[in-house]
Amino acid sequence: MDFRASRLAVVALALAAPFLVVPRTATAQASDPGFWTGAAVVWANFAGEHRGVALDDDTWSFKVNVGVDVLPYLGVELARTDLGEVEGREGTTLLAVDANTWACALVGQLPVRERFAVFGKAGYHIWQYEARLGDGARRLEKDDGGDPFVGLGVRWYLTEHLFLLGEYEAYRVHRFDYDNLNLGLGWKF
Repeated sequence: MDFRASRLAVVALALAAPFLVVPRTATAQASDPGFWTGAAVVWANFAGEHRGVALDDDTWSFKVNVGVDVLPYLGVELARTDLGEVEGREGTTLLAVDANTWACALVGQLPVRERFAVFGKAGYHIWQYEARLGDGARRLEKDDGGDPFVGLGVRWYLTEHLFLLGEYEAYRVHRFDYDNLNLGLGWKF
């Protein structure tokens, strides 16, 4: 097991531990079982290097997701995230990288108040990326694959069904790292 995989396992266990030992103390919308869907604006920070061109850039994009809270403290999420396009320049060489991902995660959640919950998640994502040189006319490389990812966040219920979502997610795409901050709205059925 490599260092990154063992670090992800430790983070996943640390995030899951409180949900395994905390008894349910109150009935709260934040932890009631049920289906939900949502959408978010994503700010992605991208870091990596490709063929000698350093890439460290930010981009705005979007995420849509669906999920089910199967138990008061445990849910499953399926998400589609457009990680956006970033550019880097080394001398006269301009490189653009575009990426997106499908993700599936187990979500452990802990209601803090009746309308507020914190959560942690760990899962696996299937990514696709494309690197282009210059003005985008010449495709340098296109690849796909999969890697584990982690995240944590909060849900704040504005009404019985409508909630505000804020979360952080860390992805690895090809040999690049994406750190995402997401802000969105969701609806719990």
